[in-house]
Amino acid sequence: MMDMSQFSPEVLQEAITITRLADSDADGTPVAVFEMVINYGVLLSSTNLSDMLDSMYGTAGMDQEAIDAALAMLNDMEIFVTQYIGLEDSYNYGMDMSMDFEMDGSMMGDGAPDSASFSFWMSFGMSDFNVPVDIELPEDIMIMPMTQMMPMGR
Repeated sequence: MMDMSQFSPEVLQEAITITRLADSDADGTPVAVFEMVINYGVLLSSTNLSDMLDSMYGTAGMDQEAIDAALAMLNDMEIFVTQYIGLEDSYNYGMDMSMDFEMDGSMMGDGAPDSASFSFWMSFGMSDFNVPVDIELPEDIMIMPMTQMMPMGR
């Protein structure tokens, strides 16, 4: 995620909506449920983010047409985050994150379609706090280093 401290409180108030949903249950623990919607179009209206992305994409070797296409894709993007916070202990028992976006084919190289639709959904469930766990990965899983997925994170 990006550092939100670069934005004015007014931009953040317009770009981020937080709604408390009905309380629920996470593996037997009563939780408060909050939904946060982040509107990237509003964040892009901030000169800080536009300048930062323009510089980052330019440094990565993208030409201006590809930079403009990337910014246009982000302009229409909304990210949805749902968090499950323990009512009694305030622990974060889980988080769901999703987004849908349309990618301009020019960003995908020669022979790509005019555009492609992508959906991203991720869910984290947390329990047994401070207890080590073994995680067995499925055999057919595709593993990508975080630096490959998000080069801006370097």
